[in-house]
Amino acid sequence: MLLKLVDDEQVVVRARAHFRALIPPLVSMLATIAVMMFLIGYLGRPSQPAFVQHYSHIGIFIVWAVGDSFFSSARSSRCSAGSIASHT
Repeated sequence: MLLKLVDDEQVVVRARAHFRALIPPLVSMLATIAVMMFLIGYLGRPSQPAFVQHYSHIGIFIVWAVGDSFFSSARSSRCSAGSIASHT
């Protein structure tokens, strides 16, 4: 629907996220943190085989990097969607 405005007239739209819309991202974040904590704890255990103990620092870094990239992509998609909405 095209809205005709007179000169110097503006349309102001304010939107707010409903709390139910925030539940899936919150559950996803908590699940990701729980999986990361479990994997870091599992890889850092002293009762692991010698091979896993020797390379545990690499595994811990990989778990951290994958989790960080997950959160970074979520932040960037949220920011880009907000910037698109603010410019339209």
